[in-house]
Amino acid sequence: MASTPWVQRFQNHSLHQSLEQFAAAIKQAESLAKKDKDAVVALERLRQIDQRLRRLLKSVDPGLVPLDTLNNLQANVARQVGELNNYVSNGNTAHLSGANDGADGVLMTVVALPVPKVPADVKELEEASVSLSKSVAEYIESLSQKAEEARTKLDGLDTRTEETSAEITGQKGRLDSAIAQYQQQFSEAESRRREEAEKAEKDREQRFAAGEEKRNVEFSGSATKLGADAKGVVEELQNYKSQAEKLVSVIGNTGMAGGYQRVADKARRASIIWHVVAFLSLAGLISFALFEFLPALKLGFTWELFAARLLVTTAFVLLFGYAAREAERQQREEQRNRRMELELASIDPYLALLPDDKRVEVKRIMAERFFGQNTHTLNGVGSDKESAALPLDILKLVLEQLPKK
Repeated sequence: MASTPWVQRFQNHSLHQSLEQFAAAIKQAESLAKKDKDAVVALERLRQIDQRLRRLLKSVDPGLVPLDTLNNLQANVARQVGELNNYVSNGNTAHLSGANDGADGVLMTVVALPVPKVPADVKELEEASVSLSKSVAEYIESLSQKAEEARTKLDGLDTRTEETSAEITGQKGRLDSAIAQYQQQFSEAESRRREEAEKAEKDREQRFAAGEEKRNVEFSGSATKLGADAKGVVEELQNYKSQAEKLVSVIGNTGMAGGYQRVADKARRASIIWHVVAFLSLAGLISFALFEFLPALKLGFTWELFAARLLVTTAFVLLFGYAAREAERQQREEQRNRRMELELASIDPYLALLPDDKRVEVKRIMAERFFGQNTHTLNGVGSDKESAALPLDILKLVLEQLPKK
Protein backbone atom coordinates (compact mmCIF):
# COMPACT_ATOMS: atom_id res chain seq x y z
CA MET A 1 0.00 0.00 0.00
CA ALA A 2 1.26 3.44 -0.89
CA SER A 3 2.60 5.48 1.98
CA THR A 4 0.30 8.48 2.20
CA PRO A 5 0.07 11.01 5.05
CA TRP A 6 -3.05 9.26 6.33
CA VAL A 7 -1.38 5.89 6.26
CA GLN A 8 1.63 7.31 8.09
CA ARG A 9 -0.76 8.89 10.60
CA PHE A 10 -2.28 5.46 11.21
CA GLN A 11 1.06 3.68 11.44
CA ASN A 12 2.70 6.28 13.71
CA HIS A 13 -0.26 6.73 16.04
CA SER A 14 0.37 6.17 19.78
CA LEU A 15 -2.42 3.53 19.79
CA HIS A 16 0.09 0.90 18.71
CA GLN A 17 2.40 1.78 21.67
CA SER A 18 -0.57 1.56 24.04
CA LEU A 19 -1.39 -1.90 22.65
CA GLU A 20 2.18 -3.04 23.36
CA GLN A 21 1.94 -1.67 26.92
CA PHE A 22 -1.44 -3.47 27.29
CA ALA A 23 0.15 -6.77 26.28
CA ALA A 24 2.89 -6.41 28.93
CA ALA A 25 0.45 -5.29 31.64
CA ILE A 26 -2.07 -8.12 31.07
CA LYS A 27 0.76 -10.65 31.13
CA GLN A 28 1.82 -9.46 34.62
CA ALA A 29 -1.82 -9.38 35.78
CA GLU A 30 -2.43 -12.99 34.61
CA SER A 31 0.57 -14.23 36.62
CA LEU A 32 -0.94 -12.55 39.72
CA ALA A 33 -4.60 -13.69 39.23
CA LYS A 34 -4.12 -17.45 38.88
CA LYS A 35 -5.95 -18.22 42.19
CA ASP A 36 -8.79 -15.70 41.78
CA LYS A 37 -11.67 -16.94 39.56
CA ASP A 38 -13.26 -13.50 39.09
CA ALA A 39 -9.93 -11.98 38.17
CA VAL A 40 -9.25 -14.77 35.63
CA VAL A 41 -12.68 -14.21 33.98
CA ALA A 42 -12.16 -10.43 33.85
CA LEU A 43 -8.70 -10.80 32.31
CA GLU A 44 -9.97 -13.31 29.73
CA ARG A 45 -12.60 -10.81 28.57
CA LEU A 46 -9.93 -8.11 28.29
CA ARG A 47 -7.73 -10.41 26.18
CA GLN A 48 -10.61 -11.31 23.82
CA ILE A 49 -11.44 -7.65 23.23
CA ASP A 50 -7.73 -6.90 22.64
CA GLN A 51 -7.47 -9.71 20.06
CA ARG A 52 -10.59 -8.46 18.26
CA LEU A 53 -9.21 -4.92 18.17
CA ARG A 54 -5.89 -6.08 16.77
CA ARG A 55 -7.65 -8.22 14.12
CA LEU A 56 -9.85 -5.33 13.03
CA LEU A 57 -6.89 -2.93 12.86
CA LYS A 58 -5.14 -5.39 10.52
CA SER A 59 -8.14 -5.69 8.25
CA VAL A 60 -8.91 -2.00 7.78
CA ASP A 61 -7.52 0.35 5.17
CA PRO A 62 -5.11 2.60 7.19
CA GLY A 63 -5.85 5.59 5.01
CA LEU A 64 -9.60 5.43 5.80
CA VAL A 65 -9.43 5.40 9.62
CA PRO A 66 -10.47 8.76 11.17
CA LEU A 67 -8.10 10.39 13.63
CA ASP A 68 -10.82 10.76 16.30
CA THR A 69 -11.42 7.00 16.20
CA LEU A 70 -7.72 6.33 16.71
CA ASN A 71 -7.61 8.84 19.60
CA ASN A 72 -10.66 7.30 21.31
CA LEU A 73 -9.23 3.81 20.96
CA GLN A 74 -5.88 4.97 22.35
CA ALA A 75 -7.57 6.66 25.34
CA ASN A 76 -9.57 3.51 26.23
CA VAL A 77 -6.55 1.21 25.82
CA ALA A 78 -4.43 3.57 27.98
CA ARG A 79 -7.16 3.46 30.65
CA GLN A 80 -6.99 -0.35 30.64
CA VAL A 81 -3.19 -0.22 30.99
CA GLY A 82 -3.43 2.12 34.02
CA GLU A 83 -6.03 -0.07 35.74
CA LEU A 84 -3.98 -3.24 35.13
CA ASN A 85 -0.83 -1.61 36.54
CA ASN A 86 -2.76 -0.55 39.65
CA TYR A 87 -4.06 -4.11 40.04
CA VAL A 88 -0.52 -5.47 39.80
CA SER A 89 0.61 -2.96 42.43
CA ASN A 90 -2.06 -3.54 45.13
CA GLY A 91 -4.05 -6.64 44.00
CA ASN A 92 -7.42 -4.85 44.24
CA THR A 93 -9.89 -6.49 41.79
CA ALA A 94 -11.84 -3.24 41.55
CA HIS A 95 -9.18 -2.10 39.10
CA LEU A 96 -10.09 -5.03 36.82
CA SER A 97 -13.67 -3.71 36.73
CA GLY A 98 -12.28 -0.31 35.71
CA ALA A 99 -10.20 -1.99 32.99
CA ASN A 100 -13.32 -3.74 31.61
CA ASP A 101 -15.08 -0.37 31.55
CA GLY A 102 -12.28 0.82 29.32
CA ALA A 103 -12.75 -2.32 27.18
CA ASP A 104 -16.42 -1.41 26.78
CA GLY A 105 -15.27 1.93 25.42
CA VAL A 106 -13.08 0.05 22.92
CA LEU A 107 -16.05 -2.04 21.75
CA MET A 108 -18.14 1.10 21.30
CA THR A 109 -15.40 2.72 19.25
CA VAL A 110 -14.35 -0.16 16.95
CA VAL A 111 -17.76 -0.02 15.23
CA ALA A 112 -16.51 3.19 13.58
CA LEU A 113 -13.59 1.38 11.91
CA PRO A 114 -14.04 0.94 8.12
CA VAL A 115 -13.89 -2.87 8.23
CA PRO A 116 -15.02 -4.74 5.02
CA LYS A 117 -18.46 -6.21 5.64
CA VAL A 118 -20.10 -6.79 2.16
CA PRO A 119 -18.84 -7.96 -1.27
CA ALA A 120 -18.90 -4.39 -2.49
CA ASP A 121 -16.46 -3.44 0.18
CA VAL A 122 -14.30 -6.41 -0.79
CA LYS A 123 -14.42 -5.37 -4.45
CA GLU A 124 -13.50 -1.85 -3.44
CA LEU A 125 -10.53 -3.24 -1.58
CA GLU A 126 -9.53 -5.32 -4.63
CA GLU A 127 -9.73 -2.27 -6.88
CA ALA A 128 -7.67 -0.34 -4.38
CA SER A 129 -5.13 -3.16 -4.35
CA VAL A 130 -4.96 -3.20 -8.20
CA SER A 131 -4.55 0.54 -8.24
CA LEU A 132 -1.89 0.26 -5.59
CA SER A 133 -0.08 -2.45 -7.58
CA LYS A 134 -0.14 -0.25 -10.70
CA SER A 135 1.18 2.69 -8.71
CA VAL A 136 3.88 0.51 -7.24
CA ALA A 137 4.91 -0.73 -10.72
CA GLU A 138 5.12 2.78 -12.07
CA TYR A 139 7.08 3.81 -8.99
CA ILE A 140 9.48 0.88 -9.48
CA GLU A 141 10.06 1.82 -13.14
CA SER A 142 10.73 5.39 -12.14
CA LEU A 143 13.15 4.16 -9.49
CA SER A 144 14.95 2.02 -12.14
CA GLN A 145 15.49 5.01 -14.39
CA LYS A 146 16.75 7.04 -11.47
CA ALA A 147 18.98 4.16 -10.43
CA GLU A 148 20.54 4.02 -13.94
CA GLU A 149 21.17 7.73 -13.82
CA ALA A 150 22.65 7.36 -10.36
CA ARG A 151 24.88 4.51 -11.56
CA THR A 152 26.22 6.72 -14.38
CA LYS A 153 26.93 9.50 -11.90
CA LEU A 154 28.51 6.98 -9.53
CA ASP A 155 30.92 5.82 -12.25
CA GLY A 156 31.97 9.44 -12.76
CA LEU A 157 32.37 9.78 -9.05
CA ASP A 158 34.52 6.68 -8.91
CA THR A 159 36.82 8.17 -11.57
CA ARG A 160 37.12 11.41 -9.67
CA THR A 161 37.56 9.45 -6.43
CA GLU A 162 40.52 7.57 -7.92
CA GLU A 163 42.09 10.81 -9.05
CA THR A 164 41.48 12.34 -5.60
CA SER A 165 42.90 9.23 -3.94
CA ALA A 166 46.08 9.51 -6.02
CA GLU A 167 46.38 13.15 -5.10
CA ILE A 168 45.75 12.35 -1.42
CA THR A 169 48.42 9.67 -1.57
CA GLY A 170 50.92 12.20 -2.91
CA GLN A 171 49.92 14.72 -0.26
CA LYS A 172 50.20 11.98 2.38
CA GLY A 173 53.76 11.23 1.30
CA ARG A 174 54.71 14.89 1.55
CA LEU A 175 52.96 15.17 4.94
CA ASP A 176 54.74 12.05 6.19
CA SER A 177 58.06 13.53 5.17
CA ALA A 178 57.25 16.88 6.82
CA ILE A 179 55.99 15.13 9.95
CA ALA A 180 59.15 13.02 10.14
CA GLN A 181 61.26 16.15 9.78
CA TYR A 182 59.24 17.97 12.43
CA GLN A 183 59.43 14.93 14.70
CA GLN A 184 63.20 14.85 14.35
CA GLN A 185 63.46 18.56 15.09
CA PHE A 186 61.15 18.17 18.06
CA SER A 187 63.15 15.21 19.40
CA GLU A 188 66.40 17.12 19.10
CA ALA A 189 64.89 20.20 20.78
CA GLU A 190 63.34 18.03 23.50
CA SER A 191 66.69 16.33 24.15
CA ARG A 192 68.40 19.71 24.30
CA ARG A 193 65.77 21.12 26.68
CA ARG A 194 66.02 18.00 28.87
CA GLU A 195 69.81 18.36 29.13
CA GLU A 196 69.49 22.06 29.95
CA ALA A 197 66.81 21.34 32.55
CA GLU A 198 68.90 18.59 34.18
CA LYS A 199 71.93 20.89 34.26
CA ALA A 200 69.87 23.74 35.74
CA GLU A 201 68.33 21.38 38.32
CA LYS A 202 71.74 20.08 39.34
CA ASP A 203 73.10 23.62 39.62
CA ARG A 204 70.07 24.63 41.69
CA GLU A 205 70.54 21.66 44.03
CA GLN A 206 74.19 22.57 44.52
CA ARG A 207 73.34 26.19 45.28
CA PHE A 208 70.57 25.10 47.60
CA ALA A 209 72.87 22.70 49.48
CA ALA A 210 75.54 25.41 49.85
CA GLY A 211 72.96 27.95 51.01
CA GLU A 212 71.42 25.43 53.41
CA GLU A 213 74.82 24.68 54.96
CA LYS A 214 75.57 28.39 55.27
CA ARG A 215 72.17 29.03 56.89
CA ASN A 216 72.72 26.13 59.31
CA VAL A 217 76.10 27.58 60.37
CA GLU A 218 74.60 31.05 60.77
CA PHE A 219 71.61 29.66 62.66
CA SER A 220 73.84 27.67 64.99
CA GLY A 221 75.94 30.76 65.75
CA SER A 222 72.83 32.91 66.19
CA ALA A 223 71.23 30.30 68.46
CA THR A 224 74.38 30.14 70.62
CA LYS A 225 74.54 33.92 70.80
CA LEU A 226 70.85 34.23 71.57
CA GLY A 227 71.18 31.56 74.28
CA ALA A 228 74.03 33.47 75.91
CA ASP A 229 72.16 36.76 75.58
CA ALA A 230 69.01 35.18 76.99
CA LYS A 231 70.93 33.75 79.92
CA GLY A 232 72.43 37.18 80.62
CA VAL A 233 69.00 38.79 80.34
CA VAL A 234 67.52 36.23 82.74
CA GLU A 235 70.31 36.83 85.25
CA GLU A 236 69.82 40.58 84.89
CA LEU A 237 66.07 40.17 85.39
CA GLN A 238 66.72 38.05 88.49
CA ASN A 239 68.95 40.83 89.80
CA TYR A 240 66.25 43.40 89.02
CA LYS A 241 63.72 41.16 90.76
CA SER A 242 65.85 40.99 93.93
CA GLN A 243 66.35 44.75 93.89
CA ALA A 244 62.64 45.28 93.29
CA GLU A 245 61.77 43.02 96.23
CA LYS A 246 64.15 44.98 98.44
CA LEU A 247 62.72 48.26 97.19
CA VAL A 248 59.17 47.04 97.76
CA SER A 249 60.12 45.97 101.28
CA VAL A 250 61.80 49.30 101.98
CA ILE A 251 58.88 51.20 100.46
CA GLY A 252 56.43 49.15 102.53
CA ASN A 253 58.38 49.77 105.74
CA THR A 254 58.78 53.43 104.84
CA GLY A 255 55.05 53.70 104.16
CA MET A 256 54.22 52.11 107.51
CA ALA A 257 56.77 54.30 109.30
CA GLY A 258 55.32 57.35 107.53
CA GLY A 259 51.86 56.37 108.78
CA TYR A 260 53.07 56.16 112.35
CA GLN A 261 54.84 59.47 111.85
CA ARG A 262 51.64 61.19 110.72
CA VAL A 263 49.74 59.81 113.70
CA ALA A 264 52.53 60.96 116.04
CA ASP A 265 52.53 64.45 114.53
CA LYS A 266 48.78 64.67 114.92
CA ALA A 267 49.00 63.50 118.52
CA ARG A 268 51.72 66.10 119.21
CA ARG A 269 49.58 68.93 117.84
CA ALA A 270 46.63 67.74 119.91
CA SER A 271 48.87 67.49 123.00
CA ILE A 272 50.09 71.07 122.51
CA ILE A 273 46.50 72.32 122.12
CA TRP A 274 45.38 70.55 125.29
CA HIS A 275 48.42 71.86 127.18
CA VAL A 276 47.45 75.38 126.13
CA VAL A 277 43.85 74.75 127.21
CA ALA A 278 45.07 73.42 130.59
CA PHE A 279 47.38 76.38 131.02
CA LEU A 280 44.65 78.88 130.18
CA SER A 281 42.17 77.19 132.53
CA LEU A 282 44.77 77.23 135.35
CA ALA A 283 45.56 80.87 134.61
CA GLY A 284 41.84 81.66 134.69
CA LEU A 285 41.48 79.87 138.02
CA ILE A 286 44.38 81.81 139.53
CA SER A 287 43.02 85.10 138.16
CA PHE A 288 39.61 84.35 139.57
CA ALA A 289 41.13 83.51 142.95
CA LEU A 290 43.03 86.79 143.05
CA PHE A 291 40.10 88.95 142.06
CA GLU A 292 37.33 87.19 143.96
CA PHE A 293 38.63 85.14 146.93
CA LEU A 294 41.03 87.68 148.43
CA PRO A 295 38.43 90.50 148.58
CA ALA A 296 35.95 87.97 150.01
CA LEU A 297 38.23 87.36 153.01
CA LYS A 298 37.94 91.02 153.94
CA LEU A 299 34.21 91.44 153.30
CA GLY A 300 33.05 88.39 155.22
CA PHE A 301 31.52 85.02 154.37
CA THR A 302 28.06 84.47 152.88
CA TRP A 303 26.67 81.16 151.56
CA GLU A 304 25.24 82.67 148.38
CA LEU A 305 28.50 84.27 147.38
CA PHE A 306 30.37 81.11 148.36
CA ALA A 307 28.16 78.89 146.17
CA ALA A 308 28.57 81.16 143.11
CA ARG A 309 32.33 81.34 143.52
CA LEU A 310 32.50 77.57 144.10
CA LEU A 311 30.58 76.94 140.88
CA VAL A 312 32.95 79.07 138.82
CA THR A 313 35.98 77.57 140.51
CA THR A 314 34.70 74.02 139.86
CA ALA A 315 34.24 74.79 136.15
CA PHE A 316 37.84 76.02 135.87
CA VAL A 317 39.12 73.00 137.82
CA LEU A 318 37.21 70.49 135.68
CA LEU A 319 38.35 72.14 132.46
CA PHE A 320 41.93 72.11 133.69
CA GLY A 321 41.74 68.42 134.73
CA TYR A 322 40.19 67.28 131.43
CA ALA A 323 42.68 69.28 129.40
CA ALA A 324 45.58 67.88 131.42
CA ARG A 325 44.34 64.32 130.96
CA GLU A 326 43.92 64.75 127.20
CA ALA A 327 47.32 66.39 126.89
CA GLU A 328 48.90 63.48 128.74
CA ARG A 329 47.08 60.88 126.60
CA GLN A 330 48.08 62.59 123.33
CA GLN A 331 51.64 62.81 124.56
CA ARG A 332 51.73 59.07 125.29
CA GLU A 333 50.21 58.40 121.84
CA GLU A 334 52.94 60.52 120.26
CA GLN A 335 55.65 58.64 122.14
CA ARG A 336 54.25 55.24 121.15
CA ASN A 337 54.02 56.15 117.43
CA ARG A 338 57.49 57.72 117.50
CA ARG A 339 58.82 54.47 118.88
CA MET A 340 57.00 52.45 116.20
CA GLU A 341 58.36 54.76 113.50
CA LEU A 342 61.90 54.37 114.79
CA GLU A 343 61.63 50.56 114.98
CA LEU A 344 60.23 50.23 111.45
CA ALA A 345 62.81 52.60 110.01
CA SER A 346 65.70 50.69 111.57
CA ILE A 347 64.43 47.13 110.98
CA ASP A 348 65.83 46.72 107.44
CA PRO A 349 69.54 47.13 108.33
CA TYR A 350 68.99 44.67 111.18
CA LEU A 351 67.20 42.09 108.99
CA ALA A 352 69.79 42.36 106.20
CA LEU A 353 72.36 40.58 108.38
CA LEU A 354 70.05 37.66 109.27
CA PRO A 355 69.41 34.47 107.25
CA ASP A 356 66.12 34.02 105.45
CA ASP A 357 64.45 31.80 108.08
CA LYS A 358 65.38 34.19 110.90
CA ARG A 359 64.21 37.15 108.84
CA VAL A 360 60.81 35.51 108.32
CA GLU A 361 60.50 34.69 112.02
CA VAL A 362 61.35 38.26 113.02
CA LYS A 363 58.79 39.65 110.57
CA ARG A 364 56.15 37.29 111.97
CA ILE A 365 56.83 38.49 115.53
CA MET A 366 56.69 42.10 114.35
CA ALA A 367 53.38 41.45 112.61
CA GLU A 368 51.92 40.00 115.82
CA ARG A 369 53.17 43.02 117.71
CA PHE A 370 52.13 45.81 115.35
CA PHE A 371 48.86 44.49 113.95
CA GLY A 372 45.65 43.69 115.84
CA GLN A 373 46.74 45.14 119.23
CA ASN A 374 44.47 47.15 121.54
CA THR A 375 45.37 50.79 122.08
CA HIS A 376 44.73 50.52 125.80
CA THR A 377 47.00 47.51 126.05
CA LEU A 378 49.79 49.41 124.34
CA ASN A 379 49.37 52.55 126.43
CA GLY A 380 48.79 50.85 129.79
CA VAL A 381 45.53 50.05 131.59
CA GLY A 382 45.82 52.31 134.67
CA SER A 383 46.82 55.51 132.91
CA ASP A 384 43.26 56.61 132.08
CA LYS A 385 42.07 55.93 135.64
CA GLU A 386 44.88 57.96 137.11
CA SER A 387 44.15 60.82 134.73
CA ALA A 388 40.43 60.67 135.54
CA ALA A 389 41.21 60.98 139.27
CA LEU A 390 43.32 64.11 138.74
CA PRO A 391 40.45 66.67 138.61
CA LEU A 392 38.91 65.22 141.80
CA ASP A 393 42.20 65.54 143.68
CA ILE A 394 42.52 69.14 142.55
CA LEU A 395 38.94 69.91 143.63
CA LYS A 396 39.57 68.26 147.02
CA LEU A 397 42.71 70.34 147.51
CA VAL A 398 40.84 73.54 146.74
CA LEU A 399 38.09 72.74 149.21
CA GLU A 400 40.59 72.03 151.95
CA GLN A 401 42.21 75.43 151.46
CA LEU A 402 38.95 77.36 151.79
CA PRO A 403 38.45 79.25 155.12
CA LYS A 404 36.13 77.44 157.50
CA LYS A 405 33.62 79.65 159.28
